[in-house]
Amino acid sequence: GDPTNAAIAQRWLVGKYGKKAYWTVRAADRLNGDFFKGGQVGIPEMYYDTDVSGYLAFDWANNGLEPTARTEIEEGIVIWSRYKMRAMDRWTQTANLVFKPTATVALAGLATDNRELIEWGFRRTRPWGARLGGYDVVLDTMLKDGGPWHEAPIYPIAHETLSMIARLSRWRGLYDQKDWFSAPYANGGAGKGLMDYYIDSAYPIERTGYGSGQIRVANYGDGSTNAMGDLILVNPTAPAGNIIMHEALIAAYNASRDPRYGAFVSMIPGYRPNLIDHPPLPDKIQLPPAPSKVWPTYGLAMLRSDESPSYWTSGKAIAVFQIMSKGYGHDHRDKFSISLHGAGRLFYPNYNALQYENPSIGWTRNSVSHNTLIVDEGETRDAELTALRHEFSPDVKFLTSSADGVFEGVSQTRALLLTKEYLLDVVHATSPVPHTYDYVLHSFGSAEPEKPDAFEPTNALMKRYWLVDDQKAMTTREPWMLDFVIEEKPGARAGFYGKEWYEHKAKLRLRMAGEPQTLVVHGVWGNQLARLVSEQYKGAKLDQLATVVARRTGQREVLFVASHEPYVDNEQPQVTRVVTLGRTKTAAVIRVDAKDFTDYAGIALGPEPEGAKDGLVIPGERPYFFAFNTYGYARIKKDGSVTLRGDWSGLRLPGANGPLTLNGKAITADTKDGVLLFGRQPAVLERR
Repeated sequence: GDPTNAAIAQRWLVGKYGKKAYWTVRAADRLNGDFFKGGQVGIPEMYYDTDVSGYLAFDWANNGLEPTARTEIEEGIVIWSRYKMRAMDRWTQTANLVFKPTATVALAGLATDNRELIEWGFRRTRPWGARLGGYDVVLDTMLKDGGPWHEAPIYPIAHETLSMIARLSRWRGLYDQKDWFSAPYANGGAGKGLMDYYIDSAYPIERTGYGSGQIRVANYGDGSTNAMGDLILVNPTAPAGNIIMHEALIAAYNASRDPRYGAFVSMIPGYRPNLIDHPPLPDKIQLPPAPSKVWPTYGLAMLRSDESPSYWTSGKAIAVFQIMSKGYGHDHRDKFSISLHGAGRLFYPNYNALQYENPSIGWTRNSVSHNTLIVDEGETRDAELTALRHEFSPDVKFLTSSADGVFEGVSQTRALLLTKEYLLDVVHATSPVPHTYDYVLHSFGSAEPEKPDAFEPTNALMKRYWLVDDQKAMTTREPWMLDFVIEEKPGARAGFYGKEWYEHKAKLRLRMAGEPQTLVVHGVWGNQLARLVSEQYKGAKLDQLATVVARRTGQREVLFVASHEPYVDNEQPQVTRVVTLGRTKTAAVIRVDAKDFTDYAGIALGPEPEGAKDGLVIPGERPYFFAFNTYGYARIKKDGSVTLRGDWSGLRLPGANGPLTLNGKAITADTKDGVLLFGRQPAVLERR
């Protein structure tokens, strides 16, 4: 209420929006001249201006302004907004860039109570359609499955989409007393859902030696994990090169006061509450649960071995992120790819060596640089899923997705079963004609084969994997294994990483079930690629990822079965063998032998065919049989107790004596001579 302060605010606002203000004059000239008759010119004030402090100041100081000054300032805000409106009606850009002038005009409309600005800012659909329309229209279009923005995940952060949504939701709520941050649109999306998506796709805390450590977010597409950094939810030191979500996280907390967000905000050093946009932290700071999640419309999934709050801090949790077969803005040819985090480190990244890479290089945006299945050294294509099944229980997280046409004429399935100890990864593909199939992994860890002498230098993959150096190969029909080892030398990483980071040695044991005519090749992202990265990013050092390819040539059908088990140096992995016990054209059963347990996994491959009411029956050598519908998981512990998950209708297993639980409930089963019989063995051992 102090008139001295009102006079200061008035002078500032007149200087920013008055008749003689730079952008008021410039906008008026462009609106009345020939500016819009040509093609789109560089207009950074359109796509990168998100400073709305003037609109807020005008709203807050409004009653203290002199009437003539108030009118002059308001007219300047409207002129500046009309310039943005005219530019976006005349030209256009990507959704994340157009959203910024859209949101600023919408807020200007609220601050001035101008219906023209409000209608354009919130509800327009012309001339470019819903993706490039008004604020409400865009959110109802671009937010998928309740939350994620339909572009590569850095774009709503680097281009302030989430920050603008959170801030505008907060201020719009002051305008009409509605919770716009949590309120869902017709498609189910909401600003809160977008913030939740980043938390739901975040990996466990990595101990950096500073503060609580850093939390990466699963990253993919343009701007994904690269030599400069990554997408980070929280990092106390906020090292240069990373895209840090602190600003968006604080804005979301301010809009929602959600204590889950507050727990992460508390990790931001120097956070101090204020009267405007930094609310006090919750009285009790507790990290939230970490549920597994599927976003089916977008085609994404995050599996977490531990869904409790301990996920964030235990150091043992495994997180697996899968991209299915759908496209997205700024995407790569990464369909059916996975990323994996375990033992406190990111092992399998979705790595972006060169942002907006020249297509002639053929690496970063192409399938060969992703953790997926590649057919005839080609590129994955977008496709609709033919099957998506999942179930997340305390014992196992199950996900299977299938599609036709990711490669022409090929039907494929990727099934993931995540336990607390390991990931079982099953990749199946079938085609009427023979193909060459490559199961590909890229890891931050160096590859250390169990039998290094079995590998010899090779040029077998150089035609397409030419950027991978030191390629060595072996041909086998037997099961094989290798370790990926992450151990960084002190000072190897730019930024703030201390003793706790460098003294941590993380490993991952990869085991693959034996199949005839398997060519196994390993190498390292090479010198030519490192040179290109250094040139583009002014001396940046390429991460020397290890590449492993398992190739099968001239096959109509392939089944790759692998386990991925993270562990730290002073531990020993549990899994000792992975074997395919039985398979038909539509299903497979895998056994995982381990020191303290034996696991069995039955998996339906591909879409559910008509008439499959009796389930899938996979015969095995006596005394086995397995009958299930979509999937079944069984664990036999050392004491003979059995845990079953899924839709088993019958099975017979050796080495079991009970008790038996099925989907969390105790059930009875016959046990004789150490062989457990559950259900009844069908007379016909095929799909009926």
